[in-house]
Amino acid sequence: FGSSATANHPNADDVKPKGAREAPSGHKNPYTQTPSAAAMAAARFAARQTPTYGFAGGRSMGSPPPRVATLFPLRVLREMDAATGLRRRELARSLQVALPHRLRQRVQSLQQLPMEMSHDPDIQAICQTYHEWDNMMGQLPLVTDSTAEQKLTMMLKRMLGTSCSSGFSSHRRVMKAVARAHARSGGCPTMMNSIDTAVDDFMLHRLDIRVILKQFVTSPQTGGIFHLGLNPAEITQRAARDIRALCHQVHGWAPEIEVPAAAPTFHHAPCILSYVVQEVLKNSTRAAALAAQAGEDPGRIGVEMVRDRAGLEVVISDRAGGIDAQTQRHIWSFFQASGRGTDQRWDQCKVPSLSLAGYGLGLPLARVYCRYFGGDLEVLTKEGTGTTVRFFLPTLP
Repeated sequence: FGSSATANHPNADDVKPKGAREAPSGHKNPYTQTPSAAAMAAARFAARQTPTYGFAGGRSMGSPPPRVATLFPLRVLREMDAATGLRRRELARSLQVALPHRLRQRVQSLQQLPMEMSHDPDIQAICQTYHEWDNMMGQLPLVTDSTAEQKLTMMLKRMLGTSCSSGFSSHRRVMKAVARAHARSGGCPTMMNSIDTAVDDFMLHRLDIRVILKQFVTSPQTGGIFHLGLNPAEITQRAARDIRALCHQVHGWAPEIEVPAAAPTFHHAPCILSYVVQEVLKNSTRAAALAAQAGEDPGRIGVEMVRDRAGLEVVISDRAGGIDAQTQRHIWSFFQASGRGTDQRWDQCKVPSLSLAGYGLGLPLARVYCRYFGGDLEVLTKEGTGTTVRFFLPTLP
């Protein structure tokens, strides 16, 4: 390692470019079909070549993505980008009806959490926030003109402001409640799985509400959260530089990350791709740094991208020793990601571009982000060798 973080601080040259590759011609993407079998995700990954940085014989840890009932179909979210006048007011009225219903559903689901989690003060605080939002929506007039539309937009902005400062640090409140519930479960696998399933559902629908609020509020000014010409290579290169800077702060050293110099653009939300890439790279760089401190040579972290008509697949591989058997059993547990088994120094460091909501919740939340949009995330690991994470995001209509 270098003698100081400053001496080894990453720069643009440390993120090594690598050519992106196109999908094989005639390749059929199983993610475009209805996910109804456990082998579907594995079939997609098995159809690909072993990535340059990958390895054979690893254990796959994934499960079929669930059906997701979004607040609005993605095509309607996309339509908000350019909706004006009467059409935007129609969408506003639909939102006025749908959003309160969803908020009440969230409260009901939180009240039905196992292990008496509904009595937890953090869970009760989230329910109170949702009740307040429901009441505020009920006091608004039905959107029939520009004045009523402006009032609705201001109300949604207030909700988003609350979500950024306290309300949507709700995921942090949930994690505290989850930790306490796991402690009460006494390590019972059945109860722990029940808790994680409930939290996964909460996170999925929390994301649903936030996406629609953000899309409606930002569409008139910036065209919404979705970008038609999203450059995945550029986003990944930026994430790699930021993650290396974070790793330097914690460990005084960071592995090189080889990212494609270019990749075909696709239609998606930059914030979603950025979050998932950052979480995966954070895990790989941390594992590589710890392996290096133990006297091993973890080598570089490799990133590959495949873009076809269905969407984008990203493969991130490291040779930092893989995931041990004990951790493998809890890899999708939000409790595991909320503190136990993680290095808290990573969350205490301050890299401005990484100060994003949900940071530190790891792979479970990254998988929620992928699945919300009809994609998925899978981990393949071989203890003593390394780990490959593959995720897929379909291009949006």
